[in-house]
Amino acid sequence: MKVFLKAFALSILVTGVGILTANAQDTTQTEICPDLEACVKMFSAELKKPECDRGKAVEVGEFIAVKFANDELNKELVAKVAARAAKEKEVVRICKREAKYNSTYKAKQWEDYFAVSKEIMNDPKTRENKPLLLDLTLTHTSALYDLVVAGNDKYTSETISFSKTALQMIDSGIGSSTQKFGVFAPFNSRDNAISWLNYFVGYTYVVKLKDKDTGIPFIYKATRLGDKKTDSAAFAEIGYWYTGKATDLLAEYKKLVDATEDKVATDEAKEKLGLARAYADRAIDAFGRAKTLATDATKTTEYGDTLTELYKIRFNGKVEGLDKYVSDMIANPMPDPASAPAPVVLEGTTSTTDTKQTTNTSTEPVKTGAAATAAKTSVTTVKKTTPRRSGNK
Repeated sequence: MKVFLKAFALSILVTGVGILTANAQDTTQTEICPDLEACVKMFSAELKKPECDRGKAVEVGEFIAVKFANDELNKELVAKVAARAAKEKEVVRICKREAKYNSTYKAKQWEDYFAVSKEIMNDPKTRENKPLLLDLTLTHTSALYDLVVAGNDKYTSETISFSKTALQMIDSGIGSSTQKFGVFAPFNSRDNAISWLNYFVGYTYVVKLKDKDTGIPFIYKATRLGDKKTDSAAFAEIGYWYTGKATDLLAEYKKLVDATEDKVATDEAKEKLGLARAYADRAIDAFGRAKTLATDATKTTEYGDTLTELYKIRFNGKVEGLDKYVSDMIANPMPDPASAPAPVVLEGTTSTTDTKQTTNTSTEPVKTGAAATAAKTSVTTVKKTTPRRSGNK
């Protein structure tokens, strides 16, 4: 990963500056070379080695700086050697840090990888190079997410934090230093990076923090572009959330009706039922897209069964016209979960339901087929069908 400091020029001597003579030497220092001329030759030879192997050059240069500090005749030469040794010391440090970054990632030594990754990202020189910083942040975030998916809850909060930071960087107009959006297992495009980062956040909230209300809007954003635009499981997860809302509202509706002496739907109850139908409508939209994109026959059947039950809620038990309704619905943009739906009043009526409580499907929670567990299902149950982003490790 040659993206940091580059090697310095090998030449250390300025034209006209040569070794004039050697003054008395400090015999208390461990001898590396016998005299200044031999030391300079050794220093020059060591500089020809690869960057990470120039530790000996640094050692010899520092030896010269101390050993011949009082050599007035060669003062300028000694000063230049000392300056070059200091620069090379930094080159070696960075080279070894890069090597550690690469090796710990490939060896999946995550604690060490995260430590060196943060060290590099916090380096002032790295922070000046925004595209490089973004690529490092994307790879760091991806590794965190992979561990969270594998069940390591230690990195839950960091996954959310780093994902949001990366999204902010991209939103501010920062691009990739390599145009691949990442160092290892890159996202390969801006859209794909945005798609997966939003999914990282949504998944972590929904699965690990059990906070669907916060997580679902991020999953929705993930489906707007990139890989997740064609991920049926992501759309289904949104559908499960909407179905849960509809089921809860139906339960509240029934409770309100049962609380009246004549089992009459009050205005409050009618409002609950109207909202239940509205959320069922949103769920139909989500599951309609999930079914269209699904490639697994079992999932296709499951989503189809769920759509039937949701359609009954939406249209007071009606089953005719489902396919066309879904087809027409998904031909339009999907509603943003951040916007609350308006209560649905059935056509031909002046309220959301008849005054008396009915016993049809529209007033009962979803009970059959896949929808029976829809409200409780999370992305953990469909993760295996979710494709990994482009650019495998």
